[in-house]
Parts: sequence; C-alpha cells; structure tokens
Amino acid sequence: MTTKNRLPEVVTPDDLLMTNSPFTAEQLSIFYQKTPEDKLMKRPAKGGGTWDYVKTGYAIDVLNRVFGYLWSFEVLTSLEEAAKIAGSGVVVVKGRLTVYANGIQLIKEQFGRCEVKFKTKYDDNLKKKVPAKEFLDFGNDMKGAASDALKKCASEFGLFRDVYHKDDFQEVNVISVDEKQQREDEAIEKAKEDMRKAENMAELQSVFVHLPVEIRSNQSVIASKDTLKRKFLKKSKKEESNESSKDQTK
Repeated sequence: MTTKNRLPEVVTPDDLLMTNSPFTAEQLSIFYQKTPEDKLMKRPAKGGGTWDYVKTGYAIDVLNRVFGYLWSFEVLTSLEEAAKIAGSGVVVVKGRLTVYANGIQLIKEQFGRCEVKFKTKYDDNLKKKVPAKEFLDFGNDMKGAASDALKKCASEFGLFRDVYHKDDFQEVNVISVDEKQQREDEAIEKAKEDMRKAENMAELQSVFVHLPVEIRSNQSVIASKDTLKRKFLKKSKKEESNESSKDQTK
C-alpha cells in the first residue's frame, strides 16, 4: 500500500510516548508528519519519471527545529577517496549525523551520491565537444553528495520518511486526549444510530460487521446491538405467532 492510499492515523502525545525513545512527544510528532507540498521538490529520474526530494536548506531548518541546533554532520569520506570513485561519473560519500536528545547522543550514517560534471573539450574527429577527464567543479559535486547523505541520515531518524522511505511511511495526526475521546464518542454514537436504522436482523448484522474493529469491540456498541437483536427476535416470534393464529382460524 502506498502512502497516497493511507489515511493519517490519529494518536495523542501519550500514545507517542509509549515508545521507548529519548525524544519528546513534540519531536516524535514531527517524524510522522508529511512533508509540506511546497517543500517537496522533483527532478527527472534516469529511465523516465521523477524523483522526489527536499532542498538542503529546508532539511537544515527542520533539524534545527527538531533538535534545537543540538546536532552536527560530517563527511567521513576523504576527498582522495571520493575523487577515485568520481572518475566513473558519480561521487559517493559516507556521512554521519549526530543529534542530542534528553542528554543522549544518537548517530546515524548513510551514503550520499551526486553525478559528477566534467569539463568538455572539442574533438576534431567527432567534430563536437566531448567530456574531458578533468572535473568541472569537484567541490560542488562533493557538496551535492554530502547534502544527499545528510538528508538520508535524517530520514534514518524519521524525518522526510515520506520522501525517502515511501512504502514504510505512515502519516500521523497528533491531537489532544480530549479531542481523541470526543472523536471516539462521536464514532460510537454514529454506529449506534446506524444500527437503529436497521429494519431487520440481516441489516443489523450487515451494519455491525462493517464497523471499524475498535468501534465494533466497544462494549456500549455491543450492548446496543444485543438490545436491537432481542427486539428483532421478539418481533419475529410475534409475527410467527400471528401467522400461526391465522392458520388456526382458517
């Protein structure tokens, strides 16, 4: 199931804090938020289609907001190592993101990549410009790979997961305990109202089995269903008795 088909799950701050984590409920809630549409960028992908991504500036802003500037990032791959790999046309670096939460140091490492741009030279035989072996701006290529590594490290903590881990992302709406209770109460009352509209046992059963599991297992909903069930059984017995009386009269 893709993220487009999933409705946001509704939880409270207390629900989030049930996880064994050094993060606060406010921090955890951000991990489960979708990236705003105006911050979601697209670029052409090889073989057709597009890739989603977020700009580095936005990623830094989110890290500052979530961790209160208590984070650092470093590239573990040396320039010499990266340059050797970059000869193939792609520079790959390993990055390390360190954050601090509740006095605990947490580290995530990931690889980032960026296509390398080469200078061009004119080929007399081909009568056109062709790539040379000299980098056009290797520093900028390293910056691109480092930025990619930073965002992927952040996604390992839970940020931008709807961009970099689409299949595993579940959006969550964090609401207060009172609001969650109010929504549950409203859903329960609606379920009871829908069941009361049933005109026979079959309709009652159909309404009940199509209720969400958490509503169907509510004791007051079950009690309401049982009351209506007894009503329909009593009505059915009465109708059978009336039919029997008619037959005897005939």
